Amino acid sequence: MSGIKVEKIVADYFDQQGESRTATIYENGSICETEFRFTSFADNRRIDLEISLSLCGHKLTRYANLKLKDAGVFRTKDYTDEIRKILNNFQSGRIILSEHEMLSIVYDLLKREYNFPFFKTHVEIAGSIADGLAFVQDSSYRPAKIIAFEVKSDKDNFSRLKRQVESYIHLADEVYLVVQNKKIPKDLPFFVGVISCSGEPRILRRAIDVKHSIDGFELWAQMVKNVNRKVGLPLETDLKKFFATVETLKRKLIWNQFVIGFHQSYVKEYLPLTSEEKRILKRVFGVKAENIVPLDRWI
Repeated sequence: MSGIKVEKIVADYFDQQGESRTATIYENGSICETEFRFTSFADNRRIDLEISLSLCGHKLTRYANLKLKDAGVFRTKDYTDEIRKILNNFQSGRIILSEHEMLSIVYDLLKREYNFPFFKTHVEIAGSIADGLAFVQDSSYRPAKIIAFEVKSDKDNFSRLKRQVESYIHLADEVYLVVQNKKIPKDLPFFVGVISCSGEPRILRRAIDVKHSIDGFELWAQMVKNVNRKVGLPLETDLKKFFATVETLKRKLIWNQFVIGFHQSYVKEYLPLTSEEKRILKRVFGVKAENIVPLDRWI
């Protein structure tokens, strides 16, 4: 089952007075008994169609065209076979989702999993651009989890995936690969989750917090070491405590710069920084105001 359903097909045409018109030729599972006259200068003797689709409740739009048999009149009864062929092409699953459509599906999945997830597209992180970045709140509406999403449509390849994952875990607690029909690469890090947009959108494999996996922890720890090197901690510093401070600072920075911009009533106050967090911020980024540090500098 592809999960794709054609809900409506509308023809766009110019009438004999040259006015733009539309006519529904398919709706509610049936071909409509539609007839209209159109201008003789139809492009290449074809008529444009707008096709409204539903992928397991998610709305999509596609476009096609129909070759005309008559120079001036269109009757659906004369095009039954052609319309059924269009229906079969879409409902059999032969459709490639765009990145925007796949991200919309991801956001729908997020809303099922969490309360009030914040979602931003195309966020630069350590030299790579995450297709999606989500900020999940806890029951007190405080920053709890950061999730990065990398979309690979059927037209994409995995040549940059390793570098992208290594970049995303500078900010994210979890990373998901989002695909439609592509096979999952065998060398995909085991902490990376997988979301499928083929048929019923679903999570094929849940992501693991990068700090709870060996590979992910090594990459994350390297990022903390880079911060440590810039800050210049004394040897007796409790590294475990420092790691926790860095993580808290990271969440506060993202919350204050990214989430607070939504201005919803359920968003809490701007999160102030402690004196230690301000010291790290000043030494690492060379600034005092925490609201001017761009996300892509968190490296």
